[in-house]
Amino acid sequence: MVWSQELDIGALLNAMQLGVVVHGADTAIIHANPRALELLNLTLEQALGTTALGDDWHFIDEHGAVMAPDDYPVNRVVRTGHAISNYKVGIVDGDRPHPVWVSCNAYQSQHDGRIVVTFVDITETEEANQSLSLALQAQEKTNVQLLGTTSRLEIALSAIKAHTYDLDVQTGDIIFDDDFSSVLGYPEGRLQCITLEQLAGLTYPSDIRKRSRGLQALIRGDISTYQNTARLKHWDGHWVWVENRSKVLERDENGAPIHCVGVLIDITERKDLEAALLRNQKLEALGTLAGGIAHDFNNLLTPMLGYAELAKRSLPGESKERRYIDHIRKAAERAKQLVLNILLISRQGAADKQPVSLVNLIEEVLVIIKASSSKGLIID
Repeated sequence: MVWSQELDIGALLNAMQLGVVVHGADTAIIHANPRALELLNLTLEQALGTTALGDDWHFIDEHGAVMAPDDYPVNRVVRTGHAISNYKVGIVDGDRPHPVWVSCNAYQSQHDGRIVVTFVDITETEEANQSLSLALQAQEKTNVQLLGTTSRLEIALSAIKAHTYDLDVQTGDIIFDDDFSSVLGYPEGRLQCITLEQLAGLTYPSDIRKRSRGLQALIRGDISTYQNTARLKHWDGHWVWVENRSKVLERDENGAPIHCVGVLIDITERKDLEAALLRNQKLEALGTLAGGIAHDFNNLLTPMLGYAELAKRSLPGESKERRYIDHIRKAAERAKQLVLNILLISRQGAADKQPVSLVNLIEEVLVIIKASSSKGLIID
């Protein structure tokens, strides 16, 4: 009857795929069931009599490090005097490419000192856990890289004053990033969720029509991306130039757009620089024109001065007409100086700074005024 019960227990253990090894008080193996021998990759003859202190065992711990003999399940129970449960051990065998992982339970009989070790194969679970751990590590690495990429993207967008948005084409709802409101001087988040109609209310009238034509082309699928510039009204009333770039991200089964994404870039500074450059180009063109006129005028003054000098020499020394000619010469000299000033402004002449007598300058101006004004004008 006892023998029958032992057979039934052995059959039950084998059916449960549970390995059982019984060690004597000296840790030598005195019994091992078939499942235990399979997991240990030993025959019964090889196992019987082998102690836990020999060099025949090669175990690793749950971290993959070589396990010290004192930490072998049997030796741990003997050393501590306490049973162990769910003790993870990796069995390394040269005939197998990968370790076999088992979960051990062990205790020592108080009656005869025997140590009973039971273990179950958890290799598939352990490999799945390791694969999951590797996947989690890879995901964590990806997340870190993505975070770094996102951070760099945010820095880049901030550097060029760009703001992202999502557009629900069917509802017309637009969701901007958190900082967009500040571009137009509104409180934080005030313009984060608005509609196309509300955005149109902030847009310069003539820009609305241009944007509408481009947006319709994008919706129809005539173009893959849409780019335009427009002016948006700032909180304080002035206009802010923005450049819009958008793309359809999702369409329905009929090809109608569902979701658009885009970016708005504040280009006000660029527009101001372009306007300043245009003004400078106009001034440069005007200077070139003025320089050409000044050269022609200078060519006219040269004979005037020459003939005035010849006329003066042909008159008697006390002649009244000589004074008139002197006025002509002085006026021509001032005209010549005016030409030099024009050439200087147009950058076609070299600056020659000289001291000027204001008294003489005023006297010359008064003479010219008296000579060209009516007799009834009195100058004090």
